[in-house]
Amino acid sequence: MLRVISQAVGRLDLRGRCVLVAVSGGIDSVALLHALHELAHEHTLNLLIGHVNHGLRGAESEADQAAVEQLGGQLGLSVEVVRVDIRAAREGRSSRDRPTLQEAARALRYGALEEMAERLGAERIATAHSADDQA
Repeated sequence: MLRVISQAVGRLDLRGRCVLVAVSGGIDSVALLHALHELAHEHTLNLLIGHVNHGLRGAESEADQAAVEQLGGQLGLSVEVVRVDIRAAREGRSSRDRPTLQEAARALRYGALEEMAERLGAERIATAHSADDQA
């Protein structure tokens, strides 16, 4: 996995850049973070962690955020957290114009990550998806 990600760092022009790593707390994003952290010195990566708390699962959402913040502390990386309100993004729209919960979450998540990256000076955003993810 490290070899493949190291090659991707080169192909994606990440060397020497500040990269915001989107970490949900799930296995895909945590594995990506660990791999990039392992490769950071070799590729002169400046890593930051971005977490978007959707607040959809109550205590579980809070636990995900706490786990990401703890992981950032263990790795010595800064963690930026943004909370989004998906339900508010869907309110007041006809059923025809209203995005699904998943569509609204995705749009708000990527918007929040882009804002984080700009505010923090990150030149790239790294996200992880498994082979069977569907966008």
